Amino acid sequence: DLTEALRRREYTIEKHTHAEIATRHGVGEDTVRFYLHKYGIRRETAVTRRDHRPLLADPMQTKVLLGTTLGDGHLCPSSTGRVRLELKHGSAQRGWLDFKLSRLSGLEWDGPQAVDLTKNGGFFSSRGLVRAISLSHPDLETVHPWVYDGNGGRRIAPEILARHGPLGVATWFADDGTLGKRRYTLCTNRYPLADVERAIAWFREAMGWHPQIQRN
Repeated sequence: DLTEALRRREYTIEKHTHAEIATRHGVGEDTVRFYLHKYGIRRETAVTRRDHRPLLADPMQTKVLLGTTLGDGHLCPSSTGRVRLELKHGSAQRGWLDFKLSRLSGLEWDGPQAVDLTKNGGFFSSRGLVRAISLSHPDLETVHPWVYDGNGGRRIAPEILARHGPLGVATWFADDGTLGKRRYTLCTNRYPLADVERAIAWFREAMGWHPQIQRN
């Protein structure tokens, strides 16, 4: 059974991840999160809000962060307003995930860890998935409104375009791009048309490229 004492030792002292605890006890990760919330268990960390290492102050980290939030990255706010970054990739892209983690050294990470999706079905069920989730960071709170519109939708804010540069574009493309024989395609289906047109204007002015919108 997931007793309070057992959960405190495994989560706060041994510092196992949700997935590891779930696997050990034969339950789902949602059950693990339920017990954490029920007993008010929080993992102590040496990194406090005053001790965070720079993120947006580092140009390289800024570009990788903004590129991956435009791509496969997800910023996850808590009920208290703190924000974490979640990265998920197919197991074949584990090297790409590790590369991004190494470049985002201003964040503390839980993972990467393998995720078993065989019970849920879907595209990754037979290929496997790897995931890493950062601890909260004040700079992620700054970036969140640049990427989300307040109603759960995605956006491409001018603040991103002004900062992400070629490295950010490369990171975005590596997450959500496709290399064809005669063209490069960047998936932007999740963004409003006005935001995509703003990005196209930026590509033309800043990069000298002339992309076109492909409707599908």
